[in-house]
Amino acid sequence: MFEMFEDSEMKDKKNNKEAITLYNLKFEYEDQYYEKEKQDENKEENLSKNQYYKIEDKKLEELEKVFKQLKTNIKLGYNLKKKFIKEFTSKNIPEIIVDVKTKGNKNLALIYDGKNFSKIIEIEISSHFLFVEKLDNKDLIFLTLNDNNYELLIYRLMQGQNNEKKVYILSQTIQETIEGYEIKYINKKDRYGMIKKSQPKAYNLSYIKAISGNRFFCISNYGFKMYALNEKNEYQLVLLESYDKIDFIYEIDTNKFIFGSNIWTVEGYGFCGNSYTSYYHLLLNKIELKDIDKIKNKSNNPNLSNLKVKEKLKFSVISKTMFENNFSFPYMYDTKICFSDFVSLKNKYFIIMLKKSILIFDMEIGKEIKRFEVNVDGSRYFETDIKKWDCPENDEFIMIVNNNVILFKLIEENSSISLNILNYGYFPELCFKETKDRTILKNLKKINGEKNRFYSYTEESNDIFIY
Repeated sequence: MFEMFEDSEMKDKKNNKEAITLYNLKFEYEDQYYEKEKQDENKEENLSKNQYYKIEDKKLEELEKVFKQLKTNIKLGYNLKKKFIKEFTSKNIPEIIVDVKTKGNKNLALIYDGKNFSKIIEIEISSHFLFVEKLDNKDLIFLTLNDNNYELLIYRLMQGQNNEKKVYILSQTIQETIEGYEIKYINKKDRYGMIKKSQPKAYNLSYIKAISGNRFFCISNYGFKMYALNEKNEYQLVLLESYDKIDFIYEIDTNKFIFGSNIWTVEGYGFCGNSYTSYYHLLLNKIELKDIDKIKNKSNNPNLSNLKVKEKLKFSVISKTMFENNFSFPYMYDTKICFSDFVSLKNKYFIIMLKKSILIFDMEIGKEIKRFEVNVDGSRYFETDIKKWDCPENDEFIMIVNNNVILFKLIEENSSISLNILNYGYFPELCFKETKDRTILKNLKKINGEKNRFYSYTEESNDIFIY
């Protein structure tokens, strides 16, 4: 059962909003090199007047150690965006680095070690490969497409294997279908807004997400499922919920998560671009798993109308809205709106960017508690993203502004939250490269489990660059 609880308290956002101006950043545009020269004349004065700058020289050394020099790169045999991930964002690139090569009528999946990036596993998969995740017990879960049917292939490491040569065997196959969901329909309207016809929406799996306890989510355009190990050491369906869209998932703890969604629709009619409007619905929900036997009114859950599915389910969820906002633009002038990557600090704060705003949430209460508007001295047009930065106090993150990396520290003082800028650096072609013909963007991603290791992926050259 999916229960929604609306937050009855509305925050006074004006009292929790501050502005941060970033100085002395470098950009690739010719007109902004001129702005940079003007900035440099008053560099020390600008920084001394900025309450957020608390420069530490050693922190620049930390940034340069990671980003100044490319460590290595891997040339992929397949294109992540075009061939395999239907709803591609930088946030759902597979957590492990994998390549696929064709071998006869089979695909050979090559898994790379996240520490030294050497090839450690080769697995032959006859189906069309879509996605892969690795669980705590080292099981590999492959999402594949076989004759328009989705399959989950579970490969398990043979016992007694050493680190030099790991052998995986296929231990389980799960047919992934629409069973258990209520059919969704696509309504098409005429120029007067009247529905002309409706047709069933095709079932599309987007990706899988590994979580703790040897469990994983299976994300589709109908909702999400969770699989977990049973007493036979096999994976079984334990949760099924309808959901409009899930772009990313953060695991707070074993049974609590944050789901992020960006639902984009276009409405209108006619042949002119200005006859259409783009709508963005951005949402953060705090999701809590509950034992299904302890949930009241189970009969109200449409997902349980299927008796075969009902017998399998062990969990349901309660959802609380943390953040919700809507944007609309004329389609021909559409400005893409999306969440940045996210960061969790001190096991308490969830941080994410939207447009030029840093949003800070208290995960325990599920509320936004602080907001910082980011400005760049000398520039109005810039791209931003944030990533976790590993440190002993678990209180730092980096912001990427084009190819500039700014290191932030979260400060707690007298029940108040603030940010300090510890240092910053410019690293050409890290995420953004301007050419005469086009702009090349790279999706920078942190490698989980490795201290301040990152990789970027570019569709242009189909390379993984390791930092």
